[in-house]
Amino acid sequence: MHGPGQEAADFVRERGRKVGEVMNDQPITVTEDAPLEEVAATMEKNDIKRLPVMRGEKLVGIVTRTNLVQ
Repeated sequence: MHGPGQEAADFVRERGRKVGEVMNDQPITVTEDAPLEEVAATMEKNDIKRLPVMRGEKLVGIVTRTNLVQ
């Protein structure tokens, strides 16, 4: 018997792609000291809902539109 979890696993195994096939290799990011106004403007301008937050070359978080509203 197949449950929803098994069906999803089967779908991914049969048709799934790797992350590298769908990811953006030049993501739009912000630094952790970026002003919130800049973050909001970047999201708006690029029509995106999440931004990786960087400290140099290291990912330190992700900021979302929901975070900005809170």
